[in-house]
Amino acid sequence: QISEQNEKIEFEIDFLTEPITRENIHIALRKVKDFYFKEARLIVAGKIYRKIKKFLDDPINRQHPKSQAVLQTIEDKSEEFGEIMERSQTCESTLTDWDSADWIYAQTYMEISTFFKKDPINDSLWVKITGEMKGCSVLEMLAVVREFNLYDSWMPFCSKSTILSHLGKVDLVGLVEVNTPFFVRDCIIHAFACDSILENNCILLIGKSEEQIKGVEIP
Repeated sequence: QISEQNEKIEFEIDFLTEPITRENIHIALRKVKDFYFKEARLIVAGKIYRKIKKFLDDPINRQHPKSQAVLQTIEDKSEEFGEIMERSQTCESTLTDWDSADWIYAQTYMEISTFFKKDPINDSLWVKITGEMKGCSVLEMLAVVREFNLYDSWMPFCSKSTILSHLGKVDLVGLVEVNTPFFVRDCIIHAFACDSILENNCILLIGKSEEQIKGVEIP
């Protein structure tokens, strides 16, 4: 009973500020999974996971039985933890890029400002649209991800939007078709949300086009 009480106390440790030790590393790994899968706090999950990996870089720390168990879990779930790292870094780079100084101002119309820039690596065009959404609750923001199948009812030039798979509470794959007078294009979008209210005072809604997604049948 004392052991269970101690573990409950350890589980409340703020691993963003407190150090990883050989005695609490297994608790830290559980926190990573909880932050990622239950709370959608992807950035926090990634930061703690990087602290765990750094701790395990020390050969002495790696020899402890609890560290060995954590290493085995990471190896057995390598794809899962690889996803945690990738999405965490995507969210962090998105926040950094959003405020970068290399965006070129285009115009402001109806209180909505548009910016653009070219990717120096692949020469693709990036567009940023900013504006204040008045009277919009957090739940309505998250509905943008959850109600993907309604995009064709409000998104300009969107003629079709279908959810292909729900991978999580705020993680889905959908098909969207854009129909304009000049061309018709469709693409598969993988969209997910990240709760970063406590750390950055925002919620991130991130989507990117994909050609193939494991476990999802692409029409």
